[in-house]
Amino acid sequence: MNQTTWDYVKNLPETAQEALLNRFGYRVTGNKHIDCPICGKKNSGGDGFRINWTTKLSPPQYAGICTCGCFGIWQMLTATGADIHAINDAAGFKYNNCEKPAEIKKPPKLERAESIFRRGLKLYESEHAKLYFANRGIYDLPRGHIRIVENLEYRDCIGAVTGRYDAIVALATDSLGKPCYYHVTYIKDGEKAPCDTPRKMFSLLSNDIKPRCSIKLGGVAEVMGVAEGIETAASYEAIYKVRTDSCMNAGLLEDFRPQEHVKTLHIAADNDRKLAGNSAAWKLATRVRLSCPWVEKIIIRWPKEMGKDFNDVLLEGLEVFEYEC
Repeated sequence: MNQTTWDYVKNLPETAQEALLNRFGYRVTGNKHIDCPICGKKNSGGDGFRINWTTKLSPPQYAGICTCGCFGIWQMLTATGADIHAINDAAGFKYNNCEKPAEIKKPPKLERAESIFRRGLKLYESEHAKLYFANRGIYDLPRGHIRIVENLEYRDCIGAVTGRYDAIVALATDSLGKPCYYHVTYIKDGEKAPCDTPRKMFSLLSNDIKPRCSIKLGGVAEVMGVAEGIETAASYEAIYKVRTDSCMNAGLLEDFRPQEHVKTLHIAADNDRKLAGNSAAWKLATRVRLSCPWVEKIIIRWPKEMGKDFNDVLLEGLEVFEYEC
């Protein structure tokens, strides 16, 4: 085992570790069980292998748990048969004469966003989050790169703190797990907070390059969907039972790029009056069809009624247009 590579991998942030596991065919399972890749034990009656983030290992990392033992991220990666060079390339690790590269200091805005995110609870651990989503007809809460932070300060347009609210915070990451945007929704009593801008989004990048990223709201799947808002994505998943990511807005939806494991892509378009959601959906479908040959099927759906999205479909039972290509 190359100890230098191991040190690098085990200290990657949670989002990057999950992306690395995805590259080698793993998905975060939550409470679900799968066949164990270590001992080969088949999942039977909920007695199998699970992958979750754990603080019981040092440092905290993703681990696989089975009746045969507990395995850190390194053991899971090497269990795939991948050699050290493949892991290096996937993790973005470079070394010379086995010396660990100098640590790159994170930008302050990224440090702050990750610090706030780490303070948060998972949504299903918070009654405030449950109430907010229940008011929107969503009871199976997202479990990906999203948390709820209690009593988070709210700053106005000039940076002054004008209040404190519970906040749903999320990190939008690229295909390698690099955080690109920090998304926050301030809430109170199950609704958006009574402040000027209850929903905010901040770039975590040090340049003006527009990234291809999304808020991962679940594990890896061959059939997946993309939508604009978090509530829209969760609503689409509730209706069609398709694991769906949030791209936050029409511009990032248009630029979304599915990873190589995706065989069927669902696009949940908002039917807004400016047609930005529909336009983005069709542009995305066209680009994926031309440049992503691994995607075998694309399904576009949008509400028939103007000015509606899939949360409205979930709450009101609206009819939907569908196109498949």
